[in-house]
Amino acid sequence: MRSPRLVKYLQLPYPTAWDAYFDKRLECFVLVHLKNGELLGGYYGAGSFASSFPNDGDIYVCAVYQIDEFGRFGEPIPYSGGFLIRKDEYSYLEFFSIPPQETQQNEQIS
Repeated sequence: MRSPRLVKYLQLPYPTAWDAYFDKRLECFVLVHLKNGELLGGYYGAGSFASSFPNDGDIYVCAVYQIDEFGRFGEPIPYSGGFLIRKDEYSYLEFFSIPPQETQQNEQIS
């Protein structure tokens, strides 16, 4: 069903864009824009989880990172157990790919 030749002719069976994105199981950095205006950032990797339809929107991110006032990622917060956030607490999420050299470091954290 995920063959590039088939995909262009078929609609994949995902009820939401959320489910389609998280089904890929891509590791990434996540920047959460909270409804109160603050930012929360973390690493979404093998130990992370995102809920799926019909209760999509809740996400557990396995490592928390420092975020500056401009939304840039800093260092991981030592001894972090990650964060769980419900969809009613944030406005939107941003996803950032991980540079190859950082992949191994993040796997050691989670």
